[in-house]
Amino acid sequence: IAFFCILAVYLIGGMLLNYRSGLTGVELVPHLSFWKSIPGLVGDGFRFSFVECFGLRGSKAEYQPITGGSGYGATA
Repeated sequence: IAFFCILAVYLIGGMLLNYRSGLTGVELVPHLSFWKSIPGLVGDGFRFSFVECFGLRGSKAEYQPITGGSGYGATA
């Protein structure tokens, strides 16, 4: 119940503030760009989870050992 009360205060308060700023229509929704990005973020999360859980990306890359001493931090 508390979550829905807080959500209602957030939405109504944000809409009132946006209305006072001169916005109209769907632009009244507070943080509209964030809410529009949610479906894409959820989809990315599902794709990442399936790839990690079921190994759908093929062979895993392995790290190669560093040889020689001419790179960053070399003391030679």
